[in-house]
Amino acid sequence: LALHTAAWNMTTLGYGVLGLDYKAWRLPQKPSNADEEALKDFEDKRAGISPFRIYAPHPASVLLPWDEESPSIAVQTGKWVARDLVKMLDEMRARRGKDKPVFIGDYDGGDKPFAAVPCLVYWTLEWHAMMTVEEEMLFVERNWLGFVPFKGGFAGFGHERTRGDQPAPFYLAQGLFPNVVRELLRFQAQGVSARMDALSGNIYHVMFTTSGATK
Repeated sequence: LALHTAAWNMTTLGYGVLGLDYKAWRLPQKPSNADEEALKDFEDKRAGISPFRIYAPHPASVLLPWDEESPSIAVQTGKWVARDLVKMLDEMRARRGKDKPVFIGDYDGGDKPFAAVPCLVYWTLEWHAMMTVEEEMLFVERNWLGFVPFKGGFAGFGHERTRGDQPAPFYLAQGLFPNVVRELLRFQAQGVSARMDALSGNIYHVMFTTSGATK
C-alpha cells in the first residue's frame, strides 16, 4: 500500500517519499525478575509487536535535501492527537537502558485530549527529536538506526533548466497529470470547439433578404 501511494504521488506531483517508522518504545520491556509467568507474557507480547512500519507521507510534509542520495537530515510536519502524545511520552519514560530518550518533556495534553497538535519531527544521522509548533520540546533521543529513515525521488517527467544560476528542484518535480494530461485535455477541448464552430457555420447559413427587416 505504501509503494502504491508513493507511486501515485510521483505520478501526480512528480515527487514521492517513503519513510521507515521505527519506535523502540513499542517493544515490551523484559521483566527484571525471574517469574516464569511474567517471562511468558513478555515473550507473547514481543512475538506480536513490530517496531517497524513503512509508509508514504505526503511529499509536502517531509523536507529533505533534494540533491542527496542518502539524506543527512529531515524535517517532518504533521498533527498528532494530544492524548496519543501523552501516551507516547509515558511509554518512553518507562524505557530502560539505551532505548530511553536523553530528554522527555512534561507535555500533559492540556484540557483537550483529542485536539490535533501540530508538531515538527527532526531527524539527523545522530539525533531524533520532536517538538510542537509552539516550540515545546517533547523528546530528544539518539538515532539508533544510523541513517535518516526517509527516501525521496523524482518521477522523471521534469528536467533541469538549460540556463540558471542555481539548480531548482521545482523543475524536476513535475507530475504527469498537471503537465501532460492537462495539455492533452486542453488540446482536445480546443479541437471540439473548432469542430463545433465549423459545423454551426455550415448548418446555419447567413440569410439575406431584399425586403425590409419586418418581412
